[in-house]
Amino acid sequence: MKHLVLFFSFFFAAHSYGEWIWQHPLPQGNTLSKVAFCDTLHGYGVGEWGTIMCTRDGGASWELQYEAVTDNLTDISIIDPETAWIVGENGMILHTTNGGVQWFEQQSNTANGLNGIFFLDGLNGWVCGDQRTMRRTTTGGSNWYAQTIPGSGSMSVNDIYFISFNEGWAVGTDGIIWHTIDGGTTWVVQFNTGTIGQHVKFFNSTSGFVLGANGSIRRTTNAGETWASVNSGTTRGLNEIAFVGPSEFWIAGDDGLLLHSTNTGETWLNQQLQTYASVNGISSAGCDLVIVGEYGLLGSKSGTQPWMLQNSGMNVRTNSLAFSDQERGFVVGQDGLIMCTLNGGETWLSIANGITLDSFYGVEMVGPSKLWVVGDLGVLLHTTDAGTSWAQQSTYTINTLQSVDFVGD
Repeated sequence: MKHLVLFFSFFFAAHSYGEWIWQHPLPQGNTLSKVAFCDTLHGYGVGEWGTIMCTRDGGASWELQYEAVTDNLTDISIIDPETAWIVGENGMILHTTNGGVQWFEQQSNTANGLNGIFFLDGLNGWVCGDQRTMRRTTTGGSNWYAQTIPGSGSMSVNDIYFISFNEGWAVGTDGIIWHTIDGGTTWVVQFNTGTIGQHVKFFNSTSGFVLGANGSIRRTTNAGETWASVNSGTTRGLNEIAFVGPSEFWIAGDDGLLLHSTNTGETWLNQQLQTYASVNGISSAGCDLVIVGEYGLLGSKSGTQPWMLQNSGMNVRTNSLAFSDQERGFVVGQDGLIMCTLNGGETWLSIANGITLDSFYGVEMVGPSKLWVVGDLGVLLHTTDAGTSWAQQSTYTINTLQSVDFVGD
């Protein structure tokens, strides 16, 4: 199956088997929704355009698992290194029993978007989604049956969490926290936060958190009898919480925000990342943490070490590329982006032109060293030494130039 997606800031190259593989940024550049680990080594990340990626070394490296799916994928539940489920748009449920070598679609019996999934073991699981969609399985997903959750028809259920086969919570767009003590056969409204609920998770049978829009944190220490508001120090959306130890917690938020607590979530410290990309998902892998987010954001933290970003998510749109042969090529894009490869795209090197940060829309190569690029305000740059030095040439126009072409040398 071929995936040719050339928008945003990434591009692919064909290899000898006719497939398309990511070349830049690595491991990929689609927005990621969630990441989950079952132990210190095995985990998955999922996101837009059917993106599924797998790691077997704690996030040090990631493998893209291409499937015949283009729906946006929203959440994942992983039980062991071989067994996991994924949900997404249009009622999509995918299931693997061989570590992602193959993913099989299960019948959810709904076309509504699914936003959250939670499995307690290999048989018992729940999914939730738009239009108050709630489904349960006791057969590992071979059959999913509907459950009824109170509220208006347009309400979305965004996340779900169970601490046992009977007791669980769900949150949604109207700020409602739903609660069940019979496995979801009946749901009741336990509390209303007044703001969109994005995520619910419990640390133990009595202590849990609900996160949401506008920096909302609600915390319970009595299984939801009361939900106290906790000061987050931010108005940005909060997306997911991870528990690293008995008292150390982390929260992922919008616009590169991370919050850190060392006192079981009573107080939080802002740990802003150097990126504008939202952090959509965070998961613990032993004492390590892995984050995913917008535009392919991918990072990790080991113990007390600082955060390391494999992909910052600050990717610039690419607009045009040209190759002089199978190995040597250039790509140009927004904000003065020029990149060069000498090995058929296995690696790319950024090149500063030293003249302008105008966006480029066209590039032409004549031989291995001569290059022209064009872009905003009639800009035309030329190099005769493969980008080591550049000169601006006059076009006598301030109109945007979209392409450049040469015939002969």
